[in-house]
Amino acid sequence: MYDADVIVVGAGLAGLVAARELERTGLDVLVVEAADRVGGKTLTAHIGDDHVDLGAHWIGPRQARIIALAAELEVPTRPQPVTGKNVLRVNGRRHVFRGSVPALNPVTLSDLSVGAFRLWRAHRRAGFRAAAAGPVDSQTAAELARQVFHTRDARALVNMFTGLLLGADLEDVSAAYLLAYLRSGGGVRFLSEFKGGAQQDFFVGGAQQLCERIAARLRCPVATGTRVTGVVQDDDGVTVHAGESAWRARRCVMAMAPPLLTRIGFTPALTQALDRLSRQTRLGSYSKYVAVYERPWWREQGYSGIGFATDGPLQMVVDGCADSGRGILVGFSTGASARRMAALDAADRRAAAVDAMAELLGPEAAAATDFFEIEWADVPLIEGGPVAFVPSGAGLPEHFPPPPHQHVHWAGTDYAVRNNGYLDGAIESGERAARAIVGTGAVTT
Repeated sequence: MYDADVIVVGAGLAGLVAARELERTGLDVLVVEAADRVGGKTLTAHIGDDHVDLGAHWIGPRQARIIALAAELEVPTRPQPVTGKNVLRVNGRRHVFRGSVPALNPVTLSDLSVGAFRLWRAHRRAGFRAAAAGPVDSQTAAELARQVFHTRDARALVNMFTGLLLGADLEDVSAAYLLAYLRSGGGVRFLSEFKGGAQQDFFVGGAQQLCERIAARLRCPVATGTRVTGVVQDDDGVTVHAGESAWRARRCVMAMAPPLLTRIGFTPALTQALDRLSRQTRLGSYSKYVAVYERPWWREQGYSGIGFATDGPLQMVVDGCADSGRGILVGFSTGASARRMAALDAADRRAAAVDAMAELLGPEAAAATDFFEIEWADVPLIEGGPVAFVPSGAGLPEHFPPPPHQHVHWAGTDYAVRNNGYLDGAIESGERAARAIVGTGAVTT
């Protein structure tokens, strides 16, 4: 006897999309989630009538799936403000500029331009499978960057960019994986840009409402606060265990990052390839720091609120786009910088974050009326982000996305072929898992 046709473990965007697609075919679906909320790595905080996305933040024009989903769910989007002066600090030197091209010296700009072309040539045939790794298979991303870029400033900027993408520094990432990730997301320029790029638009009211609205439309309420500890399979189906509770289904979708699979007991054990994927991939170090002000003082001074830094505790600062008239700045800390911040006590983290904002945008940043933070490495059963990457010294998997393990299928932005690491990739993976289950013919209405 079955409690559901399919059990989905994980109520992030990928798991909820899989559940929705399966329900649309008439199947009975149970979604279980360890946290006390839905959303996974979408998490929206509210400050009065304003919102701040502490997790997934933006969408871009090439991300068709998330654009369509937002329209279907009637979640409006708005362009991230880019009007005004931007700030870039490279190796301690502060540069102010407008548009997307920073005011760097001509040698560095030339190095960035030529290096970006070399990266494009390197990643245009890249992929997440070992067969596509090519000559960079054994290289770190830092070694690749030293080959492609020749100036100190250009390499520092690429390290900053990699941190913002993966929550990791170049020396910690496989070169083959980085190239595959760049190709998956549409290339360096698209991934790094605001206007016309992956950071073009934000969700009015926050990204988490996408998950909340899907969950509200499912026939069976999501079972939150339910931490899965074991998955047992036999010839006829799968039993999912959570403490003293257990549910039986014909198929299961595990919608979680590969490293988190090590927290669950599988019977029979995962295949060698799946076990290697779960143990070798790593979740990045990624934190956000939010400073609230009585007014958006940086706009009065002609700044967009966008700032970047290759050194210091924050790698990026953006305008939080408050509608109420208050000012909100959101700072991003990644990789080794995020780990150094995490080692400080709360008061020192706040001081370091607002000092970094002040160095970029002005001394008024020190006068924050409120401040809060999230360190994704400390969030239970998420443990980092934004994506599980292949570290230096580890090879790409033989098969990607991984095939089902008997009755168990995989979903999550980490398994996406296109827009890996993004909300659009989460949708792709959820839809693929649902199609695979329906396509087996083993689960019918």
